[in-house]
Amino acid sequence: YKKPPEDEPFTLYSELGICPWNLKRKMLMIGFRGQEIELGDQPPANVVFLIDVSGSMSPVDRLPLLKKAFKMITYQLRPIDTVSIVTYAGGVGVHLDGVKGDQTETIIEAIDSLSAGGSTYGSGGIVKAYEIAEKHFIEGGNNRVVLATDGDFNVGISDNDQLVELIKEKKETGVFLSAYGVGFSNYMDERMEQITNAGNGTYFYIDGPEEAKRAFANVFSGSMLAIAKDVKLQIQFNPKHVKGYRLIGYDNRVMSNEDFHDDTKEGGVLGNGQDMTAFIEIIPADSSEEVPPIPEGENINEEDESEFEPLEDDVYMVVRIRYKDPDSDESKLV
Repeated sequence: YKKPPEDEPFTLYSELGICPWNLKRKMLMIGFRGQEIELGDQPPANVVFLIDVSGSMSPVDRLPLLKKAFKMITYQLRPIDTVSIVTYAGGVGVHLDGVKGDQTETIIEAIDSLSAGGSTYGSGGIVKAYEIAEKHFIEGGNNRVVLATDGDFNVGISDNDQLVELIKEKKETGVFLSAYGVGFSNYMDERMEQITNAGNGTYFYIDGPEEAKRAFANVFSGSMLAIAKDVKLQIQFNPKHVKGYRLIGYDNRVMSNEDFHDDTKEGGVLGNGQDMTAFIEIIPADSSEEVPPIPEGENINEEDESEFEPLEDDVYMVVRIRYKDPDSDESKLV
């Protein structure tokens, strides 16, 4: 996707073609690209690495992999950045507390000293990490907790709904959350996605060294910096062109048209230079195919589609975007 103009947080790109698995249907692709701010122009970062060191993290594809990945980040740190390291297992430990980014050897030594063992007091680690992030908070800076775990919390708060509420509460401090998931056998994917959604954050799953390099190597020049938060996308199709449609993926992010306009309802976060893509399968208006029945309980927004003004005949669709600047609680409409 093309880079956005300097005065805009993202660009919107769309393309309409034939659906590859049903030639009678069409496929719509909608993509974003976030504004890209060079590392030298980025605000100072205050980052707390929150690392799970419980017994389940001992396999080579978990803590050992994460240690290598966090070392990659270390070499990107600048003197204006602040880094802390909090770990959790049966208890919570603080290994670094507000060290400047140019103290590379100190940071590397702290990472090398980490070892896995014990139970998983994840909620305690989250509380401590936010406490330290608030302690070193930088006004106008990139304040963030970076959680790295297999998501298996078994001490303290372990219920997903309670964890989400905890993260939502902590988000009000102005500290964002990123999460990096590892492991396979007991991996809690749903939990990781839920808590990052609640914390204005981004979420990556790392399955090996190459993915770790992609996710971590450019973390400070990439998604670590939020360009826009609570990003919401709304599409109005013209019934003169579209008989039926379905969104592919993002099943747990669908919201009502009413929520689209409600600034208290959260959307996604767009990171620095980050791409986001959505696909929609379409049954054209002139198709003889019947639209399949809507699955029971699915949010189709029938009750409030009447709020839209009819579209001109030559308009296929209208795309509306709402987003907030990272330090604002009021959305803008594009």
